[in-house]
Amino acid sequence: VRLTSWKINTTPNGSINGSINLCKDTNVVLTLNITGGTGPYNISFTDGSTVFSRIGKNNGDTLFLRPGSTKTYTFTSISDSKGCSRSTGFNGGAVVFVNSSLVDVTIVNYDSVKCFGNSTGFINISTIGGSPAYTYQWTRNGGNYSTLQNISNIPFGLYKVVATDMIGCKDSLILNIGQPVSALSISTTKNNVTCN
Repeated sequence: VRLTSWKINTTPNGSINGSINLCKDTNVVLTLNITGGTGPYNISFTDGSTVFSRIGKNNGDTLFLRPGSTKTYTFTSISDSKGCSRSTGFNGGAVVFVNSSLVDVTIVNYDSVKCFGNSTGFINISTIGGSPAYTYQWTRNGGNYSTLQNISNIPFGLYKVVATDMIGCKDSLILNIGQPVSALSISTTKNNVTCN
């Protein structure tokens, strides 16, 4: 009696993993989770409006994409190296939320130090875009200075602020706050008056 063993090739299935929040005009890396079948695989996937294809992919491989708006990425087909394929009933997709606009921080107004050695400067800023609310980190001459949006009663120096929205997108600006070159000095001259 001759016994023959057969290996049954299961139909491949899978999901696209990596649901994240993304800053506008940046790339996202998504991971392929493919089970069953025999790799490598030829895959098709969609973002809801466009279908993309890749060949020779394996479980754990990555997709590098740059969505212009919020998208959900799901498989539309997986075919393995043995000819088994699936076009429905996939395990899940990746939702990529994309900020509709870039974070943009601008100066509203500012003033330099009025008198040498004093702390009378100020900087007021405005932030739009991204996903509010924002956090702020100010530095002065390279050292941490403040986490307020607007800073006042400040001495001269080179100031930089980084504004960060709630999903981590950033913008920054740099401003130099000056002061008079030296303290005001007063010199006196004594003149003797001769009366006639």
